[in-house]
Amino acid sequence: MMTARKLDLGCPLCGSHEILYTCEPRCCFNHVCTACKASFQTSTEFTGVKVEGPIESPGEKESGEPTARCAKCRSIDVVSLDDGSIACCACGAALKLVFLDVEKR
Repeated sequence: MMTARKLDLGCPLCGSHEILYTCEPRCCFNHVCTACKASFQTSTEFTGVKVEGPIESPGEKESGEPTARCAKCRSIDVVSLDDGSIACCACGAALKLVFLDVEKR
């Protein structure tokens, strides 16, 4: 079983990992960087590949944690893997993170 950690994403403008999700899970996916105040939304694209073996979820998301929805099954149980990639714990899809509506504040 592959162990995963909570979704770790860097700001698309400054690279900071101090990111806050500004809504509740499954809502609008709007995030804010605490370093440069940029706002952006997260999305994913299915890479066409599934991760081998099951992925152990790091647990339920807390409000304010970065999140994204799986492009394949629509779950929000999207996690970072040790190799720097992201995947969905629910369906095992290997995903590519996409940033939308990036705005500098």
